[in-house]
Amino acid sequence: MSKHFLLIDDDDDERDIFLEALRQTGLPFILTFINEPQYVIEKLGAISPDFIFIDFNMPRVNGIQCLHSIKEHFPWKKFQLIIYSTEISEISETAMEAGATACVKKPYAITTLTNVLKDLLVYDKLNYLYNC
Repeated sequence: MSKHFLLIDDDDDERDIFLEALRQTGLPFILTFINEPQYVIEKLGAISPDFIFIDFNMPRVNGIQCLHSIKEHFPWKKFQLIIYSTEISEISETAMEAGATACVKKPYAITTLTNVLKDLLVYDKLNYLYNC
């Protein structure tokens, strides 16, 4: 059975990297991409992803604000909300307090991201090393 990922990131290149890492797992998946976080609530009314990766650094709405909005509009849904950023060490405590399930640092090597995503696809959870 395919796991559904939602990536919220304003950078189209990040979508391509994420998609390639998912492909390299060799496992079935669905990827939905939203590059403007203000449309997340509308989109989540129509889909139900297993994992939501939220970039922290976005204009207009940052990742923590986006996470708050999702939790406010869908308090009954148990999304796996993952803050995904190059600045994880600086924001992990704030992300945890806001209700993030985990934090994942955007890796420099696509193989690292592939391994993180494989953990999710195989075990339906993140390895403890990736937790906030």
